[in-house]
Amino acid sequence: MGNSSESSGDGWLFRGGGFIQLTGAEIWRLYSGYCNTSAATLTSLVRSNDDYAFDSACWYFSVHAALNNLALQDAFETITRRVNGGLKGYQDRLDYYIRAKKALAIAA
Repeated sequence: MGNSSESSGDGWLFRGGGFIQLTGAEIWRLYSGYCNTSAATLTSLVRSNDDYAFDSACWYFSVHAALNNLALQDAFETITRRVNGGLKGYQDRLDYYIRAKKALAIAA
């Protein structure tokens, strides 16, 4: 994940944050480059401000992982695998996804 040794404190500084949970020094540095803001500043903002938490999730989804086309294809399982690395908690996520689509009046 790009963290330095345990004694550096990187593990704590670059722990998960935001609605998609950016985790590890490497992903935080990439996001900070995108925002042109220091990673140390962003870690605090993303954890304390919903606008930044949302922006980081949008960046991860659309820019870093480039998942927009899969979303248009309703490829929920593939997206889940790419974001989470597997399917742990998949059914729960899928249930929320279906509920959200209904709430937004999108054909399920």
